[in-house]
Amino acid sequence: MVLLVLPFLSFAQNRDYTVNSNSDEANNNTNAVVPEGMEAVSVGEHNLIIPKGAKLDFIGAQLIVEDIGQYMSRRFEEIDMRLKKIEQKLEELDKKK
Repeated sequence: MVLLVLPFLSFAQNRDYTVNSNSDEANNNTNAVVPEGMEAVSVGEHNLIIPKGAKLDFIGAQLIVEDIGQYMSRRFEEIDMRLKKIEQKLEELDKKK
């Protein structure tokens, strides 16, 4: 996992990223290029571009970004929970009519 992150770290260090891509500062900064659906995160001296909501973990001195399988599984579970809540609210509204 470290081998996958290190080239990414060196790529991210050469660019000027901002943490909040929606801020005015990010929009005015011509070097801030954060792809849609991603976010720039500063960790110590390093800047990373990770999927929005991805979890970072430290094991000793290693920085581990949540792998794609874990990320997608967690995100789908969150979406399923939100859909269930929406369905429950719709049922309640239908009963009130």
